[in-house]
Amino acid sequence: MNNTTTPKILTSKQYSDFAFFKQNRPIRTSIAKYKRLKTSMQKHGWIPSFPATVNVIGNKKFLVDGQNRFTAAKELGLPIVYVVVGKKYNIAEIAESFRPWSGSDFASSHAADGNKNFQLLMEFCDKHGISPTRGVSLLAAQDRVFTDGSGGSSKAVREGTFKFEEKGAIYAANVLKVASEMPRKLKKNRAIIAAVSRVLLVEEVECQTLIEKIRTNLGQIVPKSSVDEYIHLLETIYNKRNKNPIAIGLKLLEKSRKA
Repeated sequence: MNNTTTPKILTSKQYSDFAFFKQNRPIRTSIAKYKRLKTSMQKHGWIPSFPATVNVIGNKKFLVDGQNRFTAAKELGLPIVYVVVGKKYNIAEIAESFRPWSGSDFASSHAADGNKNFQLLMEFCDKHGISPTRGVSLLAAQDRVFTDGSGGSSKAVREGTFKFEEKGAIYAANVLKVASEMPRKLKKNRAIIAAVSRVLLVEEVECQTLIEKIRTNLGQIVPKSSVDEYIHLLETIYNKRNKNPIAIGLKLLEKSRKA
């Protein structure tokens, strides 16, 4: 016999009785999807067949699912339609079934849940003005740039096993420093950032020297069609007036064969 009972649908306009779990991803009221939801709820109200799901903890009703609808309803002065469930759920797993979570969503959730590695990741990303997804890619690139071309660690981010290492943070910060010196149109160019990531793996290449050479030869940094072409360009610039030129491309080729 199935002993499962259907939760009773409740309503309330006591908005202060509700709360978000720290693991919930941020509500982005400025995006088009949220605005469409709010317009729909303004027209139709909160449709009872799609209630929010809450866990009652103490005197608060914590939203497991329905944060966007709750926010829109509160802004519109509509009653919250919800059901109470006793079981604790994996917030990320449930939310992803409705709209896939991005790497940034997972990183923010793990950080809010007290994971020190992700808290350090978020601090690093805030400091450098980049997204957690890009931050993870850069922080992992030093060890993986020759194996997958991006240093991506999506599985580690999803599962919360990503490790923040000081060595990777120093390397990633140097990559961002060099990238910030590029012409405006190329600062966020994926190919040139990948080229910088690889060039800085050559032990003989000094970050500050590369920055100074870029500043001196900024006019020569023009759009290229591939990572290899950017590497060749950076090698040419780095070796200008250098009594002991470094065969950057050759050294990277040797590294890739060992990877």
